[in-house]
Amino acid sequence: MGWLANEMGDLSGIVGTGSLRRRDGRWCAVVRVKTTRDGETAWVQRTRDTRIPCGVVGDEAYKRALAECARWRDEILVSEVLARAQAACDLRDASARGTDAATAWLAAGFDEYAEHYLDVLRTTGAVSPETLRGYKGEAFHMISPRMPDKPIAAITTEDIESTVSSLLEAGYSTGTVKKCVNLLGAIFKRAVMVDGLLRSPCEGVRPPAPTPRRSCRPRGSA
Repeated sequence: MGWLANEMGDLSGIVGTGSLRRRDGRWCAVVRVKTTRDGETAWVQRTRDTRIPCGVVGDEAYKRALAECARWRDEILVSEVLARAQAACDLRDASARGTDAATAWLAAGFDEYAEHYLDVLRTTGAVSPETLRGYKGEAFHMISPRMPDKPIAAITTEDIESTVSSLLEAGYSTGTVKKCVNLLGAIFKRAVMVDGLLRSPCEGVRPPAPTPRRSCRPRGSA
């Protein structure tokens, strides 16, 4: 495991301890994950609704929410470690196959890879200019600021789900978020089929269900 440990680097302190905060009358779990960009460390905050009603700090509901936060934090830690190990294996496998281009693209960040994917769509005429403009807006205006700063090969399903949650919390409609999920699926599908990624992190991620339309019929009408 020597080469793998060297590739993954120092894993100490990559995930914070976790905490709780009140949101909409329920306890919300907050966990920070360490990322590195251009040699500088930054922290990305993730949140999850525990669905446990807020009460007094220290009561039974609080303790249950704290336990839920700790469990989720452990899931994130395992996911981060496995993702880094998988990314290192993907890069090593691609290199062993002699696919230098694939190795380079698997090591690219989301912005670079998304731009590459959209450029392929443009040069091959796979989509209309109008559709391409829409994709660019979704990729770089809505999705990119919410994606972690890590190689494409290291992005996890948890990262995708966190991005979807962030979009919904920002007030985007379920229809718009669905388009983002579909675009993410297409981007990572190419990474699997063309560039040697072993598994798409979008597998198992479902777009949000449409919000039911409110009836405009007055109360008491037939």
